[in-house]
Amino acid sequence: MALTELQCKKAKPKDKTYRLADEKSLYLEIAPNGSKYWRMKYHYAVKEKRLAIGVYPETSLATARKACLDARELIKQGIDPSQAKRALKAKNIEKSENTFEAMFNGWYENKQDSWSPRYAKILRERMESDVLPALGFRPIADIRAPEIIACLKKIESRGALDIMRKCNQIVDKVFDYAIALGKTDINPAKSTRGAFKTAKTKHQKCMPTKDVPEFLHALANNIGNLQPQTINAMRFLMLTFVRTKEMNEATWDEIDFDKNEWRIDKKRMKKRRDHIIPMSTQLIEILESQRKMIDDLGLKTNWIFPSLIKPLRPISNGTILAALRRMKFNDRHTGHGFRSLARTMIHDNLPYRPEAIERQLSHKSNERLGEAYDRTQFLDERKKMMQDWANYIDVLASQGKVIRGKFGG
Repeated sequence: MALTELQCKKAKPKDKTYRLADEKSLYLEIAPNGSKYWRMKYHYAVKEKRLAIGVYPETSLATARKACLDARELIKQGIDPSQAKRALKAKNIEKSENTFEAMFNGWYENKQDSWSPRYAKILRERMESDVLPALGFRPIADIRAPEIIACLKKIESRGALDIMRKCNQIVDKVFDYAIALGKTDINPAKSTRGAFKTAKTKHQKCMPTKDVPEFLHALANNIGNLQPQTINAMRFLMLTFVRTKEMNEATWDEIDFDKNEWRIDKKRMKKRRDHIIPMSTQLIEILESQRKMIDDLGLKTNWIFPSLIKPLRPISNGTILAALRRMKFNDRHTGHGFRSLARTMIHDNLPYRPEAIERQLSHKSNERLGEAYDRTQFLDERKKMMQDWANYIDVLASQGKVIRGKFGG
């Protein structure tokens, strides 16, 4: 006789475990502690077996009966329902361990040593803010392109197209990592191309070369009423054309006065390659000026350009931008613009090969030449080039005009 929901509910525990039978070999087992378990008795490969279906009342009578019918259907197909249940459980456990967040963490740990601490921090914060809340808990093998698109569309909707693009690149790399580990077979991120708006490329502002004499005049006459250190930093950046952050975090132990070289460790470089800046006599004068200023102020710091408010820190990225704003050049130039300016003016006015200029910008060398050639053969040329560049800037500052073909010794 089939059970009713009321019978299941009112069944009381006894001194020993007992059973209330339902139809089709399903029964409710009541333990002495009052727990109630749904079980199904069946035969498979001539053996009598039991299938655990669930706990009452979390698993209702109707749900237990459906599970019993499903199990009987598996038996008809020659499948042991107990084994099928264990396989499904194992698969679900594997999925829970192979979520997108787990794969991201594995990929992140593998790559972290090749990044700067700042970049690693920004990347993780970006993912934790914009991607992991939507995709992190999902088994990576179950994620498809529409989910990724829906996640990234939220970033796109707030106009952060560059962040959206970078997040999509990271998602793509995480899927490639998961495929390599055998955790999924496809990379749906590759199917999202064309689903988003394309951000317009924004180039860093760079003053026209014709404006350089005006800029040098404003700097020499301190039109913006700048701190002496800020003037030194501006000149330093112009003579070395490194990235602003690379200058800001320059330390005295990176300077080799015997060889007249500033050597930056690859950990501080964007391309993760050691970089050498040959120092012109003008650059050495700036360093001597900075050393004297630091000594006169009694600062104990290893920064070449320390914050005058918090000497344990270097100057901020905003220092150069604020100085340009006070000089009325912020609408046509940025700190990064000195790189483009140097590339253009050296190419147009000084007799040096493009390869030497690109190497001094710390750009990747021509593969045909190779890194070994790049480091050994270009350094002597770059030493002459950097001194000529400093001399050329002096000519512009003193005469206020652009000349051609004067240098190249």
